Amino acid sequence: MTFLGGLRIWAWSAEYGLALRFLAVFSVPLMLLDLINERRGDEYLLETSWVPARVAIGMAMMAFVTLFAANQLNAFIYFRF
Repeated sequence: MTFLGGLRIWAWSAEYGLALRFLAVFSVPLMLLDLINERRGDEYLLETSWVPARVAIGMAMMAFVTLFAANQLNAFIYFRF
């Protein structure tokens, strides 16, 4: 009940600024890339590329997200139990 009660609090927190920057850094470039691809009629960016190149790019993207998403704020949720 405490958790659900906390959802109705609309006070600003310093963590929100970090979350908004994180969202802008990752979302805005992807949205711009999508808009450019839609204008060119090229909806799927890597559709015609070489399969090993697609796999390498996918793995690099996963590594990038893993490196930048790992911090102390995302502590293991069940640590207290």
